Amino acid sequence: MLKFNRRESEIVSEGSSVISPKEVFPEYFLLRVNQFNEVAKTPIEEWMEYLKNGNIRADTSTPGLQEARQKLDFMKMTIQDRRAYERFMINLHADRDVWETAKRDGWNEGMKEGRVKGMKERRAEGLLFAAKNMKQKGVAIDTITEVTGLTKEQVESL
Repeated sequence: MLKFNRRESEIVSEGSSVISPKEVFPEYFLLRVNQFNEVAKTPIEEWMEYLKNGNIRADTSTPGLQEARQKLDFMKMTIQDRRAYERFMINLHADRDVWETAKRDGWNEGMKEGRVKGMKERRAEGLLFAAKNMKQKGVAIDTITEVTGLTKEQVESL
């Protein structure tokens, strides 16, 4: 249960922790759009200019205003233009999906080929390593070629 302490302007909960009114009550701003007669410099002023005059600067970086311009441009289109634009956007997204799928499939195929190539290289390195060790231990070259599948020249060059 919350109790408001008028004398100290605090709200005290049952657990006796103190909460300020700012933490409980929302903060409200009143914007007097009709009294706005300045050049927009801050994001809030750009929004006020839009609300008063319907103008959105081309170079705006204010969050939400670019999206608002796009939505307004869409809403100003004729029905035929809207439908054409929607078809264009659907086709654009479909094309992007096709490209992303092709890129992913190509990546996967490349990774698969890379793994196969890497496994072959590691296997060849392992055979050379084993042949070198067997040669150092005095195992006959014919036996080494039979076990590893390497040629006699490869074994002799180790």
